[in-house]
Amino acid sequence: MNLNAAVSTRIIQLLNERDWTSYRLAIESGIPTSTVSNIILGKCRSCNLSTIYCGQNIAFFD
Repeated sequence: MNLNAAVSTRIIQLLNERDWTSYRLAIESGIPTSTVSNIILGKCRSCNLSTIYCGQNIAFFD
């Protein structure tokens, strides 16, 4: 499993655990909804850990 697939899988798990939508994650993290969708779908080739890190301070990642 590559990094993109691992991140996508983990985000989906966390969304399910917290009963969040990808839209809520986008709003809470400040990441554009299109970027969140692309990460989840594994289409984000230009995303790196800094894109994901910016949302670390929200409750989703606690």
